[in-house]
Amino acid sequence: MSRDEIIKIENLKFRYRDDGEWALKGVSFSIFRGEWLAIVGHNGSGKSTLAKVLNGLLLPHSGTVHVENIPLTKDTVWDIRKRVGMVFQNPDNQFVGTTVRDDVAFGLENIGVPREEMIKRIDESIAKVRMSEFTNYEPHRLSGGQKQRVAIAGVLALRPAVMILDEATSMLDPMGRKEVIETIRALQKESSNMSVVSITHDLEEVTQADRVIVMNRGELFAEGTPEEIFDLGEQLISLGLDLPFTVKLSRLLRQKGIQISKCHLKQQELVNELWTLYSKM
Repeated sequence: MSRDEIIKIENLKFRYRDDGEWALKGVSFSIFRGEWLAIVGHNGSGKSTLAKVLNGLLLPHSGTVHVENIPLTKDTVWDIRKRVGMVFQNPDNQFVGTTVRDDVAFGLENIGVPREEMIKRIDESIAKVRMSEFTNYEPHRLSGGQKQRVAIAGVLALRPAVMILDEATSMLDPMGRKEVIETIRALQKESSNMSVVSITHDLEEVTQADRVIVMNRGELFAEGTPEEIFDLGEQLISLGLDLPFTVKLSRLLRQKGIQISKCHLKQQELVNELWTLYSKM
């Protein structure tokens, strides 16, 4: 993974009312090209506010955001949105077209993409999310996972440098969540330059990230790999966050004297180590 800095945030502050509490209190960090960054935190921690600032839906009161060296201002917001696409929690709120094809075309029409190029991008992006057979379907006839894949196609067609998932899997059932995450992971591998920022409560989604940022009361509480973050254990629980089932089970087994090497994030890794230990008994 390249360490090319694609977004740089410095001392970012934001509040919704001039006399209100700060939703973001001097947040600073970078996002690197090609990485999957998960941002987690309890409700009110500032993570969704942060996502909206990164996409230019909100402008900071102070501090700076640079996207590919372009500073976020009211004059550059449309340039920023070409580079940072966002998939929201409820896909129904994003649909504007009467068919899947019309919906994916909408963003391209807004930025004036020529017709021939537009047709090419629509077909490519719909194919990449495996929805080609549904091109002429009305969006409301699709399942939740399919709707999110169409929303992702609409963002992909714009060819952003960064895709933000703002709780994009939270309204889906487990199969739908798995479907959407696998789709985005495959797309990211196919285009290694695209960065993904996942604002999420889904612990399984966090375990798949390259790096994790924990927000608390508008501040950056911790930053590290998923392993480093979940090693914080009780500190996360005190923030109102949870631990993945495999981490909880790993910790419990170690407390019971079973000598596993670490708190595993992935179920298969834990199963493999337990099988190895059992075979030696």
